[in-house]
Amino acid sequence: LKIHGCHCDKGYQGFDCSERSCPVGDDPRTTEQLDEKHVIACSDADVSGSISFKFREQITVVPIGATATRAEVKKSLETLTSIGTVSVDKVDLTKADSLCTIAGNSFAITYKTEHGNLPMLQVITQGIDSLTITQEVEGTKEMLPCAGRGVCEKTTGVCACFKGYGSSDGMGGPGQVGDCGYIEPVVPLGV
Repeated sequence: LKIHGCHCDKGYQGFDCSERSCPVGDDPRTTEQLDEKHVIACSDADVSGSISFKFREQITVVPIGATATRAEVKKSLETLTSIGTVSVDKVDLTKADSLCTIAGNSFAITYKTEHGNLPMLQVITQGIDSLTITQEVEGTKEMLPCAGRGVCEKTTGVCACFKGYGSSDGMGGPGQVGDCGYIEPVVPLGV
């Protein structure tokens, strides 16, 4: 007995890949859910190596240095199309704004627009003594077609949002994602 199937190109789905995929997002009516958070811990005796990030089979093209700041780590991660928006924070606020230090330092990466239990971020290092990544928080937000608040038109890949919902920024605010993940404000009649 053999089973055959298709591996669809990005933006397509279905048993024969003939259906368009709609944007996915977090249901804006669910509460007390968490964004996934990974912690990078790094120590390096000469703080001179380089680091590339890998997430969902994509690798950053330009490596960053061992002394990269939070802003540089954020910028590097956000060059990957498999990652939207992240925040990068120091775990210990008293330590330097440098990913790797001689004594060791840690940065926390919170995924703001990628939801659910995500695969671990991976790194490719050159000349770094020790670098580890751990999952501090498992993501519990949904990744539903049309954020569960609309109907996916599978011939076009466009969400038809239910009344009161609109396109979000992937984080619950208004934006251009097209996922119905934004709760539109109620405007009283006569205003």
